[in-house]
Amino acid sequence: MRFFASCVKSILRESATSRLPTSNSSSIPRNPRQTKRWTSWSKKSKLNEVLMIAVATAGPRIQSVNQEYQERRERIGALLEQFRLPDPNPYGDLWAWYGKWSSGDLPSYQSRREFISHLYAPLIDRLKRGAQGRGSGIFAEPTGWAKVDRALGEIRKRPEEASTEEQFQAVGLLCRETLISLGQTVYDPARHKPVDGVEPSPTDAKRMLEGYLASELAGGPKVPN
Repeated sequence: MRFFASCVKSILRESATSRLPTSNSSSIPRNPRQTKRWTSWSKKSKLNEVLMIAVATAGPRIQSVNQEYQERRERIGALLEQFRLPDPNPYGDLWAWYGKWSSGDLPSYQSRREFISHLYAPLIDRLKRGAQGRGSGIFAEPTGWAKVDRALGEIRKRPEEASTEEQFQAVGLLCRETLISLGQTVYDPARHKPVDGVEPSPTDAKRMLEGYLASELAGGPKVPN
């Protein structure tokens, strides 16, 4: 029973991971709230990039724009935290950024522009790798049990579409129904005896799956396809 429950939990975790945004607009999360947050991060980070380049290339004086930068950076950090991602920009204020480019590490305007343009590259690369590597390794191929396969497909899809507490709770109910369907599919009362001796009801996934596993793992007869 624990194995099948862990399978469903793994699918949910991977589905949640798959909602992380990528640099490809077609991979932006379909969840409207997630999309709005990611769009907000993109806009704010771009504005701070422009501001950092401007002050380092004979633009506005740091004193006049530093507070704007700091406030925006705090909002950027809060948005990234919602995605559980680190902020790749290490400069808490523009004076810290001034210390970097005035030290001689970035002597030309072009070098400063390139440095800032690459500041978020590791984050974008990480998101790209996550998108390429995502997908459940559990039941990656159809199980062959139509009802179970349909339910697993819904479990993978629904977290991406959910945006309210009730919708996420519905995913949990679907997981429960999937376990029941799985138990009904594999459990054969003539072959599989319940571990505690209590005959399972048609919705008692725990006893059905325990009985099935206890028999099959002990070398009992296999359930025909």
